[in-house]
This record gives sequence, C-alpha cells and structure tokens, in this order.
Amino acid sequence: MTTNWRYALFTLAIVPILILTAQSITATPFLITAVIASIVVAVVTFHRPESGLIIVVFSMLLSPQIIVANIPGRELTLRVDDLLIIVMLLSWLAYTANDKDWKGFVKTPLDFNLLLLTVLYIATTGLGILSGNLNPLKSAFYMLKYLEYFVLFWVTANIVSTSKSLPKFLVSGAVTAIIVAIYAYSLMGKVERVYAPFELGGGEPASLAGYYLVVYGILSGFFLSSDNKRVRYFCVALAVFILPTFIKTFSRASYLAFVPMSLTMLLLTKKRKGSFALILILGAILFPIFFGGLYQDMVNRVNSTFIGTSSMSRGESLANRQIRDPSATDRIDSWKWVIKERLTTDVKSLLIGRGITGVGFIDGQVFTFLGEIGILGTIVFYWLMFKILLISHHTYKTIEDDTVKGLSLGLIGALVGLLFQSATTNTFIIVRINEPLWFLTALVMIAPELYAVERSRISELKPA
Repeated sequence: MTTNWRYALFTLAIVPILILTAQSITATPFLITAVIASIVVAVVTFHRPESGLIIVVFSMLLSPQIIVANIPGRELTLRVDDLLIIVMLLSWLAYTANDKDWKGFVKTPLDFNLLLLTVLYIATTGLGILSGNLNPLKSAFYMLKYLEYFVLFWVTANIVSTSKSLPKFLVSGAVTAIIVAIYAYSLMGKVERVYAPFELGGGEPASLAGYYLVVYGILSGFFLSSDNKRVRYFCVALAVFILPTFIKTFSRASYLAFVPMSLTMLLLTKKRKGSFALILILGAILFPIFFGGLYQDMVNRVNSTFIGTSSMSRGESLANRQIRDPSATDRIDSWKWVIKERLTTDVKSLLIGRGITGVGFIDGQVFTFLGEIGILGTIVFYWLMFKILLISHHTYKTIEDDTVKGLSLGLIGALVGLLFQSATTNTFIIVRINEPLWFLTALVMIAPELYAVERSRISELKPA
C-alpha cells in the first residue's frame, strides 16, 4: 500500500472523531477554542509548516465563529480560521528565520495583480474613512477579511515545497467535504435550507452551495484527468453523496452555475469526454427518478423566481418572463441604486468607488465591486480572474502529471462556476468559498515550478 493511500485511509478513519470534536466545539467558549487551536497551529507550523497548513485546510469549513460587534448594515464576525491564518503566517516567518537554506519568498504569476488590488482596497477604504463616509471599525475589519485571502494564497505558495505534498492536501480537503456533507445531511428535515457547520443566524445556504461548486470542480477535474481507477470511482461516489445536500441549499444561482462549469470542463478535457458527457446525461435523466422529492423541491425553488412567494410581489422583466420573487426583485433594486445613487455622484466614486462597505450589502458581486472599488478596481479584479484561468489552462495543457492536471482543470471549472454564481451573490468575499478557492489557486500557480524541480532532481539522479 502506498504512502498516499495509507494517509487516505488514516484520515478517513478519523472522520467520526472530527465530527464529535466539531460538535463539542459548539459548546466550548470561543476564546478557549481559538487560543488552543492557535497554539497548536503555531507549534506545528514552526516545526513542520506543511502540517500546519493541513490543519488550516480543515479549519476553512470547520471553524466556529462569534459576533464581535453589531454595527448597522453588517455584523462583524470573527472565525477561528481568521486567527489561524495569521498565526500560521507568523510561525512560518519564524521558521524561515531559523532556516539557513531559505531562498526568499516564492514569486507567483499573480503577485502584481494581488498587490495592485491590495493597494486599491487600502486606498479606497482609507479615503472613505478619512472623508467620514465609512465606519472605521467596520470598513477596516472587512478590508482585512478581503486581504486575508491573499495572505492565505502567499503563505500556501511559500510553504508547499514539493509536488509530493499535494495528495495530502487534497485528501484533507476531501475529508473536510465529507464532514461538511454529513453535517448538512443532519440538518435535512430540520431546516428549509441546509448550510455549513458553525454558521450563525440560521446559516448562509449560498455559501455552502458556492463551496460545493469548488468541490464539484475539483472532483470533476480529477475524474477527467486521473488514470487511477480508484481515484475516479471515489470522485464519482463523493459527487453523488453530496448532491442531495447541494440541492437542499436551494441556491438558484448555484444551480445555474453548475451548467457552465460542467460544460467548460467537458469542452477543455483531453480525455474521457464521452464518459463525462454520459454521466451528466444519465444524471439529468436519473435524478428526477431516484430523487423525485428533491427534484421537485429544486424545480419549485427555481419557479418561485417567476411565480413569487406572496401576493404583494411585484414584477421585473427577464427574458420575457416576469420576476416576482421578492428577494430577486430586491437584488435588482439594489443594483439600480448602486448605479444611480453611488457611481454617478462624482468621478472619484465612478473610478475607485467608495471603499469597502461603502455601499452596504448588495447581493451581486459586480455591483458590490463597482460600489466599493469602482470601475478601476472591478477591472483589476476580473483581470486577475482571467489571468488565473489562462495560467491554469496553460498548466493543464503542458504539465504531464495527473495531480497537476486534475487540480488545474478543476480550478478552471470551479472558477467558471463561481463567476456565474457571483452574478447574484457576493461570491468572492465569502469566507467559506474563498479560503478553499485561494488555497487551490496557490497550489495550481506553483505546480509548474514544483513539477520542474522534481523533474530536474530525477534527471540528476539518472546515471550519465
């Protein structure tokens, strides 16, 4: 049995322990949990940085949170993983200080874009605070949340030093997905829409649905790229296992996003086009038969957009159909408000926005970005997304390694899905979506370099 499979079996064996631990954390004071977890991550990262990163992988979806302040417009919540990322960064810096062989920070293809976006976040928010238009505490808090994703990206890119480590991270991510799905199953029948563990205030189903889009992207990428049958069977089994909980999020934007995500991967894959297409077709045919109740619930949820949920619902036109669902019409109203009342007030707001939280809560990523960081910041962000897609596609085409191919193709599919979901959701500022996304992005961005190093080592070992 290979090392990777022994690690996989061991990790899967501790799933019940992890679930019991997660349940006990709910009753544990947040401060105690955060302190203990931070100490563990600090010690582990200082001695073995990759092991500390694995702990953070689990924490991305399995972290308790508390409300640290109630401010009109948005609650300020703090999660254990927010602290762990910072602790991991500091511990890793201490580790490098003692490493005589450290060669400096790893450069990635995204550094310029991320630094430019960081400057825009800080500048626009700073100007908004100085002008008195923003609440300093709230804006600074959310700005740091946004920058936290970039910190995770850079730390991951610098900690992961060999391609042999990638399977361990992927197994940890798969186990996390299993735990999250089991938790979601435990909610079915108790709540109308399922959500991720440790959500406050009734949960955020769209966050869980966005996370599932990331999971489905990676599973599909490995199904299409791996020559290992056991890996492919596992991907199909996990995809089927989480499907009911994905449906029970009742996230209409995520249902829509699943289609272009799947079609993109079908278009780009070099192999198993027929098998993947057959699975999608059979899934569409068999799902209503074997999951009739769930299928009808999904159809009703989609139809509620146009039927409405109350007699007071007013209509908005979309593709010659009237949108009557109050939440959908409220979104459209908020988009119009951003354009009319925020972007057109002055040139500064049009170009660089009004700063983080400067337009309140707007359900729709493009309009949130337009209001907060303006046209310039929005262009920079989507330039960054486009660059990730291009680099991932180039890596997929050029690197002959199953793990790298599965990761890069999976990231492309996940990102396409999230871009579609973000049409009506603030996808790219949600913690439970973006921490896994930026972690995976870091792995794909450094994968070509890791692969090249491994190849050079192998060639050096070969006799002349």
